[in-house]
Amino acid sequence: MIEINNIFNKYNLRFVGLETVGLFDNFDINSNILLELGVGYISDNEFISISSVNKTDLEIDLEAMSIHNITTEISNNSPIFNKTKVYKDLYKLSINNANNNIIITYDKAFVSQVLKNAGINIESFKIIDLKQIITHLYMSDIINLIESPIKSINLNYLQYYFNIYEDINMYIKTSLKKNIKFENSLKKVILLKFITEYIIKEHNLTIDKILELDKLPVFLKFLKFKGEFQKIDTLTEHELIYLSNNHFDKNVIYTCSERLKQMGIELDKHLITSGKYKGYYVENIDDIEYLEWFSKNMLHLDKELINSVKNRINFLKSDKIEEKEYLVSIIERNDIVIVHGELPSNIREWLEKQPHIYVKYKKCEFVLTDNNIKRQNLILDKLKNSVKVIKIEKQ
Repeated sequence: MIEINNIFNKYNLRFVGLETVGLFDNFDINSNILLELGVGYISDNEFISISSVNKTDLEIDLEAMSIHNITTEISNNSPIFNKTKVYKDLYKLSINNANNNIIITYDKAFVSQVLKNAGINIESFKIIDLKQIITHLYMSDIINLIESPIKSINLNYLQYYFNIYEDINMYIKTSLKKNIKFENSLKKVILLKFITEYIIKEHNLTIDKILELDKLPVFLKFLKFKGEFQKIDTLTEHELIYLSNNHFDKNVIYTCSERLKQMGIELDKHLITSGKYKGYYVENIDDIEYLEWFSKNMLHLDKELINSVKNRINFLKSDKIEEKEYLVSIIERNDIVIVHGELPSNIREWLEKQPHIYVKYKKCEFVLTDNNIKRQNLILDKLKNSVKVIKIEKQ
């Protein structure tokens, strides 16, 4: 044990587990709002684990509550986050901004976003995703999943698969002197520590090697499809695209993309494949509120897609004209002007703010009912400078 602690002692290392107000699996808008944070670290060759519930003004999701057993009443009677012991511990490390600040957690993208939202400077930490490390060691192409007894990389499952549950229970009983019945942040911290110790011993790893593995995607030889693991080379193009479009695991997305490349097929990185705008290309979405939510909460998806969303947000907030060529026809009558055709989003938004504008989105039609010739000309001049007018018809 001391030998492992010596490895940990070289770093400002923290095992971090947390609970949130809502459930990410349910796409709950409150899934990234911190409710409880647990932190574990080695001090004088002793493992110290602490956790704190924090106050939130939000109602806690009942499903989330049934998992971690933290009620709204418990939260209401707790200190605000920046007054808790765990905040002070992480904050003290974050302001040092040292190269050896390391967090080991499970599901790095999600945890990072929750910590960032809670006010922790995560940029001052190197963050290791134990989920990714386990995937490398036990679910990559060196392991035949169909023949391997490992069925899950869930932390609770792994303590039994690695046969370390008795050590974990002994620590809880003797060191914490409490019975942890629920899946809360403190239990996650303890599982993270013992599982990390196990794989370091079993695979003769160093923290540097773990950091290196964490950065690399995993090409999986088997993917779960229709409830069963199937060899990657037996899945069809449509099955691979379906998995890629409907999965949140970055290794599954990477594997599908790489396999499709082997088949001579490139996935479009600018297509939204789930949710409100499923099937829409990013450049055709003008809903800034949705795009900002997407860019903050879907960080586990392809980086190129996230960057495309961020670029779209920047464009919508600017006065730039899109480089795409827009073709419209204009019909001028005695009292109205009708514009047929798609318009750049910034021009359309500007038009919508003008008086006497009637918009028919489905027909891509804008009707200017303003009799003021000066204002009509102003609008028409702006249109002509922004789009290619293919026909002007006077009636």
